[in-house]
Amino acid sequence: MCPHGLADGAEIELTARVRRVFAPQGAFRPFAALGLGVGVARYAGDDVAGLIVPIHAGGGVRATVAPQVAIVVEGALALGVGAFGRGLGAQPQLGFAITAGAELRLR
Repeated sequence: MCPHGLADGAEIELTARVRRVFAPQGAFRPFAALGLGVGVARYAGDDVAGLIVPIHAGGGVRATVAPQVAIVVEGALALGVGAFGRGLGAQPQLGFAITAGAELRLR
């Protein structure tokens, strides 16, 4: 066991997901999202890297602030498994993210 923190490490991932948008509540549109990802995680302090496959599930709200602009806030949980080297083998992976951003309509 190595003395590292809960947030040590880095990851790069590609995720495909679908977003189900529910009935609007004025300018607000709640949604749920579900996706599957594949990525590489690396923990430099332990010199360990591996392939990860997480399932993402979450939800949030999209708020229209102008005809072509919306603000989006989302919370998501990622749960999966990683295959790591250095004798670790398969290990559970857990993540949580809160994201805020803007969506722009291009047409």
